[in-house]
Amino acid sequence: KSDVYKLQDGDVILNIDGRVPASGSQVTRILRSYQGGETLTLHIMRERKAMDLQITLPDERERPRRTRAARVSLDTSEL
Repeated sequence: KSDVYKLQDGDVILNIDGRVPASGSQVTRILRSYQGGETLTLHIMRERKAMDLQITLPDERERPRRTRAARVSLDTSEL
């Protein structure tokens, strides 16, 4: 069973299970391509340190219907 971690303000998403998002809306599309209960790896940069976070997505019943938009940073150095 994977541990569930929270993203923190200032975290930079480098990839999601090896898939590199090009925009904030693509982060949402990538996450929605997984089913509830699936475990995936977020590769992020936090306080100048790269790390992997194992997260398990909630079931549809547990997902909030509306959420406040989160600010997402992406690594654009290779674009």
